[in-house]
Amino acid sequence: MIPFLAALFLLLHLGQWAHLAPTWATSWGDDLLCMPLVLGGILQAQRHAAGRGPAFTLPLAHGLGVLLLFGVFFELVWPRLDAQAVADPYDLAAYALGFVFFQALLNRPARSRPAPA
Repeated sequence: MIPFLAALFLLLHLGQWAHLAPTWATSWGDDLLCMPLVLGGILQAQRHAAGRGPAFTLPLAHGLGVLLLFGVFFELVWPRLDAQAVADPYDLAAYALGFVFFQALLNRPARSRPAPA
């Protein structure tokens, strides 16, 4: 699922570059995909690099912490540092929706693959 979301992210940016993406996608597409991609990457790193195994899932508090950090940084701090950045409460809603998607569909123990015969 993570490779599909990454491909969707790239497709969204190609659409923005070519001026073909719908307005909602250019405004909130990145924000919707942000939490599943970031948290999915963290989950995979924990499973593989940290050796926690395929049954590991991210604790809810870790995901909520990432959601809080992104919300505070990109909606409160960054707009004060960069005149082109805009604080948008809908971005927070998109981050939260992406987090719910991650929790519901991605933050599950990986299915075990049958051993090769």
